[in-house]
Amino acid sequence: MSSTNVFLKYCKEIFIGNWSIIDWESKFILSKHDVLLLNKDIPIYDGRDGGLVLGNLHVNGGIHLLQPDSENSKFTYVGEMEGWEYLSSPIKNKEHQEKFSEINNRIEGFESSISTEFEIPENCKKIEVKNEGLNIILVSFYSQCIVNRQSTKEYIDEIIQLEKIFANKA
Repeated sequence: MSSTNVFLKYCKEIFIGNWSIIDWESKFILSKHDVLLLNKDIPIYDGRDGGLVLGNLHVNGGIHLLQPDSENSKFTYVGEMEGWEYLSSPIKNKEHQEKFSEINNRIEGFESSISTEFEIPENCKKIEVKNEGLNIILVSFYSQCIVNRQSTKEYIDEIIQLEKIFANKA
């Protein structure tokens, strides 16, 4: 069973969330009340400012992502990422997005079993998501990029510098 299905099954077991059609797409939506119920059993980590995500790889259940609407009244399940991937700060403009996409695409097709752990620079923001079972991060209402773990390992210093440059442009 995929880790997405594990998340959806868990939500069904505790009677939270439902499927809705939004912008002609089927999406799994949780109300604010649903998220509060979910958070009673499972910590939901704050990823809205981005950082290096430390947690499960996809093969070990991954890390599920919830995105709030502009009023924080509804939350959409937007997929999953894995430990040692980098979650950017909210994207400021097209140049910001293009820079992260370019870094992410430098390394493709690497063997997923290859270790990507590395010594984390002191100036690197971290999001530590190390639960038994389900792992969940709240992402920003605004768009964020995910850099695959191999590119993150190879280019972490460049990623940190990029985050500083765009933080100063805000």
